[in-house]
Amino acid sequence: MTDGQSQSASRSRRPASTSGTGARKYRAEEVRPRLEPFLANIFGKAGFDLTFEFSEAAAPHPDIENPELLIQFGGPDVDLLLANRGELLLALEQLSMEALRMPSEDHEKVCFDANQIPSATRTGPTRWIPATRERM
Repeated sequence: MTDGQSQSASRSRRPASTSGTGARKYRAEEVRPRLEPFLANIFGKAGFDLTFEFSEAAAPHPDIENPELLIQFGGPDVDLLLANRGELLLALEQLSMEALRMPSEDHEKVCFDANQIPSATRTGPTRWIPATRERM
């Protein structure tokens, strides 16, 4: 098999797009073992007292976003994640997606949530619309 053939064979083994099929590309049982140590390490080094839970349940904000996987944060330090319009929560989401090597078109399939507040309001390419409006 040539290099071109092996690359095309490996691409065909990737999960298919989930648009319209109902199948999930990102499942808690597959993502948790890869992401849990990453998040625990960050929180431990930062000294944060936070818990997190992975679920495939319905999104709490389906009108804003409808992810396949929801990671909910709680604990005494959850307000730190939400300070400054959720900058830290948004940064954790971005770093986690990089750690998982997710393609950018899949970023909307995983949502970080703290106190029922999603990490990003996805309405077009702009995140955190209220912050954007204040700067205009």
